[in-house]
Amino acid sequence: MLNNHAKRLSILLLAVLAGCSGSQSGDSGASRSSSAPVRTAEITASPAVEPTLTAAPLVRLIDDLDSKEELTSLTIQGSEWPTTFVAIDLHPYGFYIPETMQEFVFEDGSEVGFSNTQFISLLEADRMPGAAEPQTYDVPGGYTRFKDEELAQYAEYIGSAKAAEGPRFDRFLLKRDGMPETLIHFSYFDKDRDEVLPVFLEVARHMRYIAP
Repeated sequence: MLNNHAKRLSILLLAVLAGCSGSQSGDSGASRSSSAPVRTAEITASPAVEPTLTAAPLVRLIDDLDSKEELTSLTIQGSEWPTTFVAIDLHPYGFYIPETMQEFVFEDGSEVGFSNTQFISLLEADRMPGAAEPQTYDVPGGYTRFKDEELAQYAEYIGSAKAAEGPRFDRFLLKRDGMPETLIHFSYFDKDRDEVLPVFLEVARHMRYIAP
């Protein structure tokens, strides 16, 4: 009887010991599992894409040299001005000018404008120094070359120049197949730019070729 009781105690002790061992084993596994590093998806930064800067396309100042439309007026800064057509001496071109402008005739040609310091004239490019490089066309002594931001939008524009005193000028290069290259020359005082330049641009825009 004692032996049987001893056997039961031995079996019970073994069972308790087995349970404790399993519990410790489970805790150890949980501990290992909780401490293991968790893998995360690798994030690769895309290289920054630099925006492509493109220059605004140039526009033509002169719409149609060969237009046969006869203009009776020009729209300048929102106002309609009656016009007169004036052919420029020694050149196969002419301008529609508003009644506020006039023609000036000289021995060596003619021009149109408001006065002898505010005018539009034409020059044969190949007769000027630096004809091979339009940006280096001769300018009077003491004048500084520069680019006018507003005029730079026009394909014909090649540059401007001015001095500390005296009028400034803007130049445009007119190209026509089979014809000598021609400079369109604006002269005016810088202080009058806002009043004069819009008129000159509109006059030049409607320049016409006069067939022989």
